[in-house]
Parts: sequence; structure tokens; C-alpha cells
Amino acid sequence: VRSVPWLQLGPFVLQGLHSPAELREWAGRAGSMDGMRQYLHDQLKEGNLEAMETLLAQQPRWLPALVPLLEDEDTDLKVRIGVDALLESLAGGVDLSPLIPELERLSRHERSSLRADATHYLSLTGSPEAVPFIQARLQDDDDEVRTIAKEAMQEIEAG
Repeated sequence: VRSVPWLQLGPFVLQGLHSPAELREWAGRAGSMDGMRQYLHDQLKEGNLEAMETLLAQQPRWLPALVPLLEDEDTDLKVRIGVDALLESLAGGVDLSPLIPELERLSRHERSSLRADATHYLSLTGSPEAVPFIQARLQDDDDEVRTIAKEAMQEIEAG
């Protein structure tokens, strides 16, 4: 049986071999939201969804690091799917309401796909605070956004 070398630097668990320069870089990122964004990106790209679910469930203060991954058009599809899966799995068990201000901002973005995603994620918060922002998307120019807003309102009303 082989074991993979690993090291924990703050919230980051690094597996495999890393150069001293890489370790210095990760040490410098420890504790920063941008560092967590990069860590989540790398881990989701590698398919480490379960580990990221555990991390965010135990340390929800890092949830805002997901927002730039949603907003960046160049985010890898595998990472986007991972962010979606994370938010879906954490909903109901972790308080997602701290994300409402950023999700509300994204729900007004020029890209309709981002507005649609943000509207759905607002519903996952389960918070009454999100309702006015979802309702605003019922009047969106895009059919898909309106449909998602309608479904989101139905989910919230169903409790």
C-alpha cells in the first residue's frame, strides 16, 4: 500500500509532492479568500468534491470564495459543475444566507446564464431575505431566468 504525502497549511490540505516555491505560495495564501478561491478551484478541477463539501460544512466562512468561480466566464466547466454540486449539497445543512448580497448582485449580471444560476442559488438559501431578489427575476428579459425564478418561488413557498 502506498500513501500519498500530504501537508496542511491553514485550511489547505495539499497532497502529493510540492516544490518549496509552491509551498511558500500556498502558505502566503492561507487565510485569504483569494487563496481559498484558488484552492476550491484546484480541488474541484481534480474532482475532490466530497473533501470540499466537508471543508465548507465545517468552515462555512469560506463560502464566499465560491462567488468568483461562478462569476468568471473562464472558469472550467468541471469547476462550475462542482460549485453547483457544492451549493446543492450544502443547502439545508449549512446557512447559505451570507451569500445573498453577492448572489443578488449576480442575479442582475448582464449574462443571462449567470442571472439564472444566481436566482437558483438564492432559492437554495431558503431565506426570506432572498425572496424580493428572486421576485425581481420574474420580470427578467430572458425566458430561462423567468422560468427559474418561478420555480424558485414555488420551492420557497412549498417550504
